[in-house]
Amino acid sequence: MGERDSLLGNDKEVYITPHTRRAVYSFMVLFGLASLLPWNLVITATGYFATKFAETNCTTIETGFPSYFQIGGIGSNVALSLSSVFLLKYVPIKPVLVTCNTLVLIILLAMTVMSKQSTVTWPMSFFVISNVIFCLACGASAVYISGMLAVASMLTPSAVKGFVLGQGSAGLFATVISIVTLSIPGTDPVQAGFYYFLIAALSLGLSLVGYVFFSRLSFVRNNTLEKEEEIEENIEAAKLSAFQLFMKTWKYCAAQLLTLLITLACFPAAMSSLKSTSPDTTSPWTTTYFLPVMTFLIYNIGDVLGRVTSSILPYPSKRFILPIAISRVIFIPLIYMCNLQPRSINVWFESDVWPAVFNLLFSWTNGHIISLATAYAPDEVPSRSDKSMVGTYSAFSCALGLVIGSLLVFPFLDILKI
Repeated sequence: MGERDSLLGNDKEVYITPHTRRAVYSFMVLFGLASLLPWNLVITATGYFATKFAETNCTTIETGFPSYFQIGGIGSNVALSLSSVFLLKYVPIKPVLVTCNTLVLIILLAMTVMSKQSTVTWPMSFFVISNVIFCLACGASAVYISGMLAVASMLTPSAVKGFVLGQGSAGLFATVISIVTLSIPGTDPVQAGFYYFLIAALSLGLSLVGYVFFSRLSFVRNNTLEKEEEIEENIEAAKLSAFQLFMKTWKYCAAQLLTLLITLACFPAAMSSLKSTSPDTTSPWTTTYFLPVMTFLIYNIGDVLGRVTSSILPYPSKRFILPIAISRVIFIPLIYMCNLQPRSINVWFESDVWPAVFNLLFSWTNGHIISLATAYAPDEVPSRSDKSMVGTYSAFSCALGLVIGSLLVFPFLDILKI
């Protein structure tokens, strides 16, 4: 007989076999990967967009397009994450997930096709279209993430951790692809962009097919049925009020928000200005591989390891998760005192070893705390409907942490130049 799972409402004892548990976990890893891989691959294709936007003959667009993407993407992410808290309370989750997945898939297919088109005669239109569809994709992905966390929260803690692990793996996967691309001599950035978008579209297609099989698992059907029936019968979805839910889970939401706020205050914008202190300024390591490896590869490896270790070492406990999340603020001065350039303040940690160590610890704690806080929160409420709402709260807390952290980068970097 399978293990007893105490996450379900109506005082029923429900059993899940090890085989089903592994299947649910694997599907959730896939869904987490597909939820963020497109975003990671699009922002990795900087060479592609720089080449295309150079045709506008506008220096502001050519050099500043990452800022346009970041502002639009994060803005739509936060807005749609907040909307999801209300949307998923009254709309069945399954059609929302399928619609969002399909919409992002169509957008990525459109970007894949456009990458093969000449844009010399319409560069400004291409810039506007790219920004608009990127914002649409980010917004749809935000709703998808909220819905998937709602579903995972109704199932098991391992389902939640599987989804969070998949999200972390997306960054690692994109970074490895980027480094491999850099290692190929004479790589065409436009052709590389085509492959980035194609891989992202394939991951979305795979997740859409996977969700069809996932939704047919009896364990999934049984443990999400109550939520769907309540919506269809127009019964109030949550047994607790929104305020009661918040009071029960606020410390986990705060831990998620603060963890990602601190992370985005350092990574990727600030750490992208890290320079090697090696005296050999012409070596391939210094000119080509230092930043991708020291910043992105190490961060994503540590982040994934943290999400894995959360299942092996479930510490800190619920009581200490928020204080530990707050304590990560120490990483901000540690990282900013490495060789971030330009600066007028003295560098405290001159060796390249220090930023590598700080980055690994910084990213590991990010993945570990986010995974634990997201898994702890649904345990605080009794019914599946409440658990699903807690999942949407988690998604919004993470999105809000991302936007606040990304805004803090600019004053922090200005302090280095005083």
